[in-house]
Amino acid sequence: MEYIVTSQEMREYDKNTIEYYGVESLVLMERAAHSVCERILGHNKGTQVFVLCGSGNNGGDGFAIARILHTKKYSVKVLFVGSTEKMTKETRSQYEIIRRYGIPVEHAKDSMLFMQEEYHYVIDCIFGISLNRPIEGIYAEVIKQANSMNGMKIAVDVPSGISSDTGMVLGCVFCADETVTFGFKKIGLCIGKGKDVCGTVICADIGISEESFLDKRPAGFSYQKDDLLMIPKRKWDSHKGSYGKVLLIAGSSEIGGACVLSALSLYRSGCGYVKVFTHEKNRDLIMSKVPESVVSVYEDARVDFTSLENACNFANVIVMGPGMGRSKEAREIIKFVLVNTNTPLVVDADAINIIGEERDLQDLLQNRGCSQPVILTPHLLELQRFSDVKIAEYKSNCLEKGLAIANKYHSVLVCKESVTIVFDGRENSTQKYYINQSGNDGLASAGSGDVLAGMIGSMLGKGMDSMTAACMGVYLHGMCAEQFAQSGSRSYMKATDIIDVLIQILE
Repeated sequence: MEYIVTSQEMREYDKNTIEYYGVESLVLMERAAHSVCERILGHNKGTQVFVLCGSGNNGGDGFAIARILHTKKYSVKVLFVGSTEKMTKETRSQYEIIRRYGIPVEHAKDSMLFMQEEYHYVIDCIFGISLNRPIEGIYAEVIKQANSMNGMKIAVDVPSGISSDTGMVLGCVFCADETVTFGFKKIGLCIGKGKDVCGTVICADIGISEESFLDKRPAGFSYQKDDLLMIPKRKWDSHKGSYGKVLLIAGSSEIGGACVLSALSLYRSGCGYVKVFTHEKNRDLIMSKVPESVVSVYEDARVDFTSLENACNFANVIVMGPGMGRSKEAREIIKFVLVNTNTPLVVDADAINIIGEERDLQDLLQNRGCSQPVILTPHLLELQRFSDVKIAEYKSNCLEKGLAIANKYHSVLVCKESVTIVFDGRENSTQKYYINQSGNDGLASAGSGDVLAGMIGSMLGKGMDSMTAACMGVYLHGMCAEQFAQSGSRSYMKATDIIDVLIQILE
């Protein structure tokens, strides 16, 4: 697991390291500078270096980088953007040191002739995580000109112009080929425009570790490959019911593929027993494509609620919504499940759309979340229909908006986007959101969400708690896309390809 932090959390951990453990601030700054210099020495692209420095501690990192590279016989020039009066104590110390070394420093308010020269590296140390307002004036002019320069562009901690909490551009932004961040990855590097402009992200250890949390862990996290070990292993002394009995309520008279994809995904991700409740027109399709499943059907204008009740009683997890449509029958089925069952529930696709249209169903879902695990899996348009939160509003402040919706329904909320975020709205949860870092644009394909619903249902059926199941499903989904891209093109990846490579991930 990897922690992903806000700017405030990072400042607290930095402060704890300095004040509680007694590590000098200048020591941390030196280690930060050395970690950037190690990257530059490793790239070995040349020895002409241009460093942009601000007045804060990010600028102090830059001055230290300039001095270290100077001692390595690099030709280094520095452009100072800011005010010497506003320098932090540590930054002023580093500034005075490089002046004694004779490293050329130009003040942006006086001249920017250095920017007309050619360099192998352009290093951004203007703002870091401290920026909280749009960039303008001389700062904007410098950043825009830096982007037009040749040479490898390296951002230190966070590209200047990116909000480290939202990933949004504040006025203008330094476009990096690589970002070296310190201690823990910042949220703004993982979401929004920040993900686009940070290039390759390197998280450097400078001495701020988990001990610096002082029992106050970050709210955000992400999974890595080792976390696949959390998936329960099969035991020789077991049976099909040991690995989840999932009822999949999916499909309609017009749509049959969604329930096929979800059922296949359930089995391929390890579910032991799948029962499908669907429209009668899908019976033959399901039986031919997923003969391992048990099928119950309903007809137009007539739902056999006794059959549905029996199916619900059979299951330890219910997944409902993929391809259901918004017919009268679909609404009746969803209401029946919300009123008559106490089974952990994954609500996807049309089930979300229907609930979003009817206040009484929203109330039922809200009450259910208080007592039983509920996982909601909307893409952003479904989220907008369900919550009245506009897509633009969500993107501008996704953490606050997503958590508010999850908290309202006491549920786990999977917001599917280019970067999927899972929010934990259950009472007493401590880590509130998971930011997914697996996957690629090949997932932007019809049926991809149906596959994800199956993966999450399978994880929940095997006994994972709802937050872990949702996060693991999302992570696996992305890993399958990455695996497929190793031998095929993302441009033609389809939903069944995701399922096919699951066996390579989980073997």
